[in-house]
Amino acid sequence: MFVRTAEKLVKSRLKDPKSAKFKDTYFTNLNGSSTVCGQVNSKNGFGGFSGYLNFITIIGLEQTILKTDPYDFTKLWREFC
Repeated sequence: MFVRTAEKLVKSRLKDPKSAKFKDTYFTNLNGSSTVCGQVNSKNGFGGFSGYLNFITIIGLEQTILKTDPYDFTKLWREFC
């Protein structure tokens, strides 16, 4: 259930949500936060797949952070995943 919710949130951030392919996706509850971590690949604006990208979805906040977002992603990954 949490994984499906996270995948929907991740897809909402993509240029071509229907092309999304997920792998290594898992649920964790580190630091008391229900979180789904994994990787997603999807088509870019040119129609080609852009390569797998790590993501973190914090379920309670319904927030998805992609590795390309302007955060210290490595720190967040260690903390939540």
